[in-house]
Amino acid sequence: MLSGIAPGNYAPEGYSLVMGDEFDSNTLNTDNWAKFDYNSATSDWVRFMSQDDEMYVCDEEVGTLNLKARYGDYSSQYKNLKYGDASAEGNTYAAGAIYSKLEFQYGYVEVRARMDSSWGLWPAIWLYTTSKGGEIDMLEHLNYSGAYYITTHGNNSYHTTCVDYKGTRADWHTYGMLWEEGCITMYLDGNQVVSWTGLPAHDIPGNTFRLRLTQQIGGSWVGYNADAMMNEVGLQNSINNNYDDDGNLMDRDGKDYEIDYVRIYQKTEEPAMLKTSPLMMHSRTAVPEPTSATLSILVLAALAGKRRRM
Repeated sequence: MLSGIAPGNYAPEGYSLVMGDEFDSNTLNTDNWAKFDYNSATSDWVRFMSQDDEMYVCDEEVGTLNLKARYGDYSSQYKNLKYGDASAEGNTYAAGAIYSKLEFQYGYVEVRARMDSSWGLWPAIWLYTTSKGGEIDMLEHLNYSGAYYITTHGNNSYHTTCVDYKGTRADWHTYGMLWEEGCITMYLDGNQVVSWTGLPAHDIPGNTFRLRLTQQIGGSWVGYNADAMMNEVGLQNSINNNYDDDGNLMDRDGKDYEIDYVRIYQKTEEPAMLKTSPLMMHSRTAVPEPTSATLSILVLAALAGKRRRM
């Protein structure tokens, strides 16, 4: 827990904590989390996610987990990528990303976090189905945007909105989601920003999801394809020579995605489904993300059937 910064603790009455991580250890708690494995990836946005310990910086004294994004000599990773070069030497990208070993359906999720911005970065807080379809995006931040996207989709149901920050994404914010049968409500710093009904995929009996905290580099939605980022010198120079808000480059010092805590609650009297069996990540081909929160009915219908990150 960050010293001097009060926790959000916006959980509704009648809900009890079923999984919490205050990140007050010097290592990642592997009882709660597993790292993404880039070797299983096919989608361009996941291609640089690394299991290297350098991408998972735990500050026991402060109580935070930092999922780093770096550019440097990570050629050993690049050699092992599905589309990598076995003889590669020199620089590549790498980033940290985790998913919960807990699977659950319904409840209240709260994450307190802050993130740097840079061209090609796409940090996210999201939930993905383990079996029966559906995705819930609590936060997706692109490049330097002063806003972030919230989305739910699956089984011909699609909702999305764009939320402006009060302050900036570099400030500490509390991102919350109340997931009830037939309704998902999203919060920023305890204030409701959107509520949706009509969520057939998310209400399928036994359809459990895992929470994912991902520091993503590249991907079609941010405008940088992973293959092009590594193989086109001009594009690499364009990305890495653009300064972020703090005047820093995405170099070996890296970009930060700091997480103060994660808390998952469920109704005390009527808990919904929970599982804890580990699951390896599997990828599917990604499709483009929406470029605007204002979409036509025809576009929404098409995306509802096609849009999948994995």
